[in-house]
Amino acid sequence: MHDSLVFLAGYAPGVLDVILTATEPCLDDERLSDQDALEPYCTKCGAAAGIFVSRGNEWLHYTGRPETADVQPYTTDHEPAIGWRIATSPVTVVAL
Repeated sequence: MHDSLVFLAGYAPGVLDVILTATEPCLDDERLSDQDALEPYCTKCGAAAGIFVSRGNEWLHYTGRPETADVQPYTTDHEPAIGWRIATSPVTVVAL
């Protein structure tokens, strides 16, 4: 087991990212159902962040309104540092 994890960490570190994301507790499970949901954002600049599968599986900054599917990813001078905050608008999963 140890050797397999060391191998994955060096050869395919993205696999460990997926595993850790999948096994982390969902923060919304700790909140009452009538409370606002949480949304991801960049802790470095405060911008909205999301994963756009059509552009890979990396977190990207974006602008726009997810509830209307009017969003546009954009590049910055830094990688998003993901944090979670109370959503300011209804959370919607949009496939782009």
